[in-house]
Amino acid sequence: IAMEQGDHKKAADLLTRQATATEDPPERLKLFEALGDMPLMMMHDEERAATCYAAAVASAQPLEARHMPLLEKLLERQDKGGDLAGSARTAELMAAFGTSAAERAQRHLRAAHDYLAAGDKIRARAAAERAVENDPYDVDAVDVASQLAFDQSDVEAAATMLTRLLTAKDDRLGSAAHRALLGARLGTARMQRGDTRQALQAFEQAIAIAPDSDGAIAARRALVELARGD
Repeated sequence: IAMEQGDHKKAADLLTRQATATEDPPERLKLFEALGDMPLMMMHDEERAATCYAAAVASAQPLEARHMPLLEKLLERQDKGGDLAGSARTAELMAAFGTSAAERAQRHLRAAHDYLAAGDKIRARAAAERAVENDPYDVDAVDVASQLAFDQSDVEAAATMLTRLLTAKDDRLGSAAHRALLGARLGTARMQRGDTRQALQAFEQAIAIAPDSDGAIAARRALVELARGD
């Protein structure tokens, strides 16, 4: 009746109560997803739609690949609403259903960026490391994960992933300038763990890769500091 009278908000409230009271998970999911579509189409209420889609996702027992369209709806609403922590969590859920290691890595990396933007460096690092686990030669994933490990004083983890990437023969290793920057970071990680010889090698390689890059400049400065220390 509320729908027939054009009172979409009242109708949505009534349907929300019905969905909340529904004990059957598949039926509850269906109702909450429909409730998410309704505010968008009739009330242009992004926040309410996001809340309903999140409730629908929570009703999925278990969450499966067939629920990806629902997750896409939720992620879009979270993006539009600026819910960075929410979009990060949704991206992580979606990563489980990636059809390739590269796709899963990209989902986790997306989550890491969103967690970072939300100010949560702990979850950001965990997400970035999952991206690297899925694709150890994804330059952007290694860049983010190694920087976060470095920031949290875990130079061993940073050195390990950077060494694996920079010694690989992979067509995706990116620009020379980017490799030089990562090489300088590797040198710094090795220097901080007391491996001066390997640090020197990393700095010299960073300079050789892209002599005029920011990474090469950082490497030269580090070499000067090493020379002073000697």
